Amino acid sequence: MSVKEKLLAGDSSLTGLNGAVPEVVDQQLSTLHNEYSLNGRPNKNNLPNPTSLAYKVKEDRKYLNNLPK
Repeated sequence: MSVKEKLLAGDSSLTGLNGAVPEVVDQQLSTLHNEYSLNGRPNKNNLPNPTSLAYKVKEDRKYLNNLPK
């Protein structure tokens, strides 16, 4: 039996959705998505560390301020 067939039959132990599409969460409403992933605010326990890839971009380094000639 394929994984898809198990999901549709409700026999999979991997998900409680039984082949249904999960509800899409509006990320605009999430303060964790908006703030925490970049700067660690709000400070909450048991969450992964915020990204170390984000950094402050200086105005003279922005693409729109340095368009090709």
